[in-house]
Amino acid sequence: MNDRELGRLLRDLPRAAARPGLTEDVLAALPGPETRRSRTVSRRLMLAAALLVVVPLAGLKIGREIETRRARAELARLRSEQQRLAEALRACESSTRTPGDEVIYLGGDDTVDIVFDVDRAARLLRTGAPAAVPAGLGTRRSAPTPASTSGGSR
Repeated sequence: MNDRELGRLLRDLPRAAARPGLTEDVLAALPGPETRRSRTVSRRLMLAAALLVVVPLAGLKIGREIETRRARAELARLRSEQQRLAEALRACESSTRTPGDEVIYLGGDDTVDIVFDVDRAARLLRTGAPAAVPAGLGTRRSAPTPASTSGGSR
């Protein structure tokens, strides 16, 4: 069978009639210009809403990451400084302390220096005497006796 015979046989077949309203139903199911435009508008609105949610969240994440990096850098700097200070303290302690020389400088100004004699305080504590005793500038007094602190005459 060749193409001409096939074409003739197909033309001789009875034509099927479409049901009434089929064309209108098919055209109604197709998106028209109004439907396409409304879909475009709704897609744009969804995209804008998604951007309104995503952009601030991304900004927060980036801000937190920056803050975390700053905090880690500050922590590393503080640890380095702590290590440096600990080494300096060890070096200072090993170079300045000798057995029996336990005096700690607490501060002072142009007129007075405040020091704490650890050995003397330890001796006083062992004897039961008060560890802190007011002293005059430049003089060393012994610990007051209970009679002198119990409200004698003024």
